[in-house]
Amino acid sequence: MPKTTMISEIMSRNVIYLNEEDNLTRIVEGMKRYNLRHLPVVSEGKLVGLISHRDMLKLATSSLVSDSAVGKAMQEELNERTEVEKVMTKNPTAIRPETTVRDAAQIMLENKFGCLPVVTEDMTIVGIVTEYDLLKFLIDSYS
Repeated sequence: MPKTTMISEIMSRNVIYLNEEDNLTRIVEGMKRYNLRHLPVVSEGKLVGLISHRDMLKLATSSLVSDSAVGKAMQEELNERTEVEKVMTKNPTAIRPETTVRDAAQIMLENKFGCLPVVTEDMTIVGIVTEYDLLKFLIDSYS
């Protein structure tokens, strides 16, 4: 029987996160700078939301508009004026570090999630597990 692996063994621990009062400009910058597709949102150190690349695509102006100077200005203004709290997924599904990789993968698959924040009992964020982490684990398991 294979060893049961816990999420704490494969999760990313250096989590880049946002605060509720950050604006969309900060999200765009963070996603580009760190090449991320998911950013947890915290308030007083506790997980309260999640923003994904898909969420940002829903808010983006059409490329037909954004290619123009006026469109770019409109998108920049929208990004500056919109706070994370207004567009985040509130109270996202999260898991504990002791969750098995199999259980986490099942949750992600059933719900079509691209990530799961990893939190302590009091909702302090301690990591994040993404599709990438699960695929890397799978490949490493067969090496």
